[in-house]
Amino acid sequence: MRARSLIQLFVLGLLTVVCGLGGGIAGAQPAVITTIPLSPGGHRPQGIAVNPRTNRIYVANYDSDNVSVIDGATNTAVATVPVGDVAWAVEVDPRTNRVYVIAGEALAVIDGETNELLTAIPLEGGRQGRWIAVNPTSNRVYVANALDNTVSVIDGRRGVIINTVAVGEEPLGIDVNPTNGRVYVVNVMSKSVSVIDGRKNKRIADIPLGFLASDIAVNPETNRIYVSHIAGFSVIDGASNKVVTTVADGRPSMVLTVNPTTNRVYVAEAARETVDVIDGESNTIVDTVDIGAQIADLAANPDTNRIYVANLDRDAVSVIEDPSVTKPVATPTATATATLEPTITAAPTPGAVITGPSTGGGPGEHGAMCEGVLLALGLEGALLIVAGYVSKRSR
Repeated sequence: MRARSLIQLFVLGLLTVVCGLGGGIAGAQPAVITTIPLSPGGHRPQGIAVNPRTNRIYVANYDSDNVSVIDGATNTAVATVPVGDVAWAVEVDPRTNRVYVIAGEALAVIDGETNELLTAIPLEGGRQGRWIAVNPTSNRVYVANALDNTVSVIDGRRGVIINTVAVGEEPLGIDVNPTNGRVYVVNVMSKSVSVIDGRKNKRIADIPLGFLASDIAVNPETNRIYVSHIAGFSVIDGASNKVVTTVADGRPSMVLTVNPTTNRVYVAEAARETVDVIDGESNTIVDTVDIGAQIADLAANPDTNRIYVANLDRDAVSVIEDPSVTKPVATPTATATATLEPTITAAPTPGAVITGPSTGGGPGEHGAMCEGVLLALGLEGALLIVAGYVSKRSR
């Protein structure tokens, strides 16, 4: 559980119920409802993705070089698909039912209907892609290449790289807003987020963060972008390309995912076996779910309101039930409107990061601790903590 006193928890709960803070969580809290074993077929799961249309979950297994397929209705692994050397990240295009997997220096493509490997698209120059994003609206696949600071743009229909976009230093996490075609890339060493216009395949902005970041997730319903980093998490407004809130509570976060249906963000902490639950309206941590295992990745199914957590050290996937939220009648939720073609003349000017409400010991206590860990371990060590096995491993 989070290091809060009983008084703090009581006050937070009272504000949530009486004042309607962030809409609150009515009824049941998010909790693990089951754990799905992947072994003997899958070992050391690294990436995870969901196809909401088929209710299938796909897990990239690093050590066994394959992808486990889970039936979300029965919570069982129903197939294992070999993809080649070192399965790392995975994403799904729900419209085409194609599954994309980083496997060594290629992008493997799986037919989601037959669970067969269709092809492997070479990543030019052995760029060692790290994470993937898919835009089902345009049938484009985006791969963040950590070695040469680029993003590969792949035509999903033809299975070929059609463009390469330069971004910041050591891109890692990547996600896309299918509503407006914007692609967001976390640049670890640049401490920034690059914004790509997916229609023109052009970088149009760089958003300064001020922290070593690792992962990013987009809520297309609110046009908000969430970034996990070494101090906590930040929230970006997709219309203005500016950081609107940073919760710098000194609790390093690693990977995260968004459930647009409940407007909640699930963030895995780097040093703990827990997942923080963030209310997307108030941008505050409203709950913590204990996983009891090392966390490699998260994925959400907005149709079933379930969150899937890849357990790195026990060859399994935990399933979190994300209960519906009852909104106060007097305070309806306003949905941000995405601007499809805003005019951007230059990258946003770096400014002071807005610090939102913090939890736990606050930025003073935990921030100093985090800074001490960073200095003690060095930059590479910090990246290992934040990104979770981001350093280049050799088998």
